[in-house]
Amino acid sequence: MTEEFNLWGITHEPGETYQPCNGSEGTAFIDHFCSKCGKDLQEDCDVLTATMILPSGDPNYPTEWVYNENGNPTCTAFDDVEDEPF
Repeated sequence: MTEEFNLWGITHEPGETYQPCNGSEGTAFIDHFCSKCGKDLQEDCDVLTATMILPSGDPNYPTEWVYNENGNPTCTAFDDVEDEPF
């Protein structure tokens, strides 16, 4: 199971929309989730693309990137391929 992601040690309100504050944070989030996600590996996920082109206030911004119950960023569409048997 993938550990929680919290690059800066700052938490937010659960359910609040998550958008990385800069490219370094975005890259770290993508490495933590997308690079281990079955949807992204199968190129069957529009979430990542949409988060790159839409501002977080846009009504079409993906609802999958949010802060979890602990106030840490997560992707609710995440399909952890590391937990799946071969």
